[in-house]
Amino acid sequence: MNYSALIGSITKHSKSHLLFSILESQFCVEHSHIKIDVPESNLENAINCLKELNFSFVNVTFPYKIKCIDYLDSLSEECSIMKSVNTIKFIDNKKIGYNVDGIAAVDSIRYKLKDILSTDRVLLFGAGGAARSIIYELLKFTDNIVVINHDKNENKELKKIYSNIEIYDFDIDFAEKINNSDFIINATSVGNDNQNECVIPKSVWNKINDLDNKYFFDVILNPTETLFLKRAEEKNAKICSGLYMMIFQLVDLFCETNNVDRSKINIEKLYQQLK
Repeated sequence: MNYSALIGSITKHSKSHLLFSILESQFCVEHSHIKIDVPESNLENAINCLKELNFSFVNVTFPYKIKCIDYLDSLSEECSIMKSVNTIKFIDNKKIGYNVDGIAAVDSIRYKLKDILSTDRVLLFGAGGAARSIIYELLKFTDNIVVINHDKNENKELKKIYSNIEIYDFDIDFAEKINNSDFIINATSVGNDNQNECVIPKSVWNKINDLDNKYFFDVILNPTETLFLKRAEEKNAKICSGLYMMIFQLVDLFCETNNVDRSKINIEKLYQQLK
């Protein structure tokens, strides 16, 4: 029997337990996945307890992707650079941090939207844990990346990690940046479990041109189609939900943990079952 968990301050939005239940049934394996709300004061203890209980891995969500690093024994090479963790594996009695957010996000974009070319211009909202990982992967395809984020301290930290990207506060002209971009990505938690929230103010949407041939991706998975994506689609953009991102990363972890053939999993079928 394999065990895994999702930890964060609020985990009710996640559909990870449903995905593992579907895969467990499909492949007739025993894998129990649970969601645990953890207060920050108990974060270290929670990670250590899950290790002692022989969990295979732990997924980490908002707001602990950066904070959890203090309680780990080592980091993967990419995590050492981006300073963000979304997966903790327990290997040889060690707590090792990995981050597959960026890989899963880029896989989702390439699967549902289109390949990312070196000439493509990317506008990304956010500078937290998910944003850092997505930027890391995007830079393998294009260095034309602009970040807009409201937290000036986060922006300073991000600039230390990625000195070759443009970073702006929220006082920048959103509309101009969107009109001049090919991919627009929301890597913030704005809109999570709230269909009336959007990282782009309504007043800005009125200044945005037709979005035909532009591609919008949101890391939010619940609701499946956020206001960010709905407004973009109304202006003829192609859109991709963060639910695909969750599916891609958890399918890989499930297959690795349970020795399952990845090629036997239908991503689109999973999406339809979970949305």
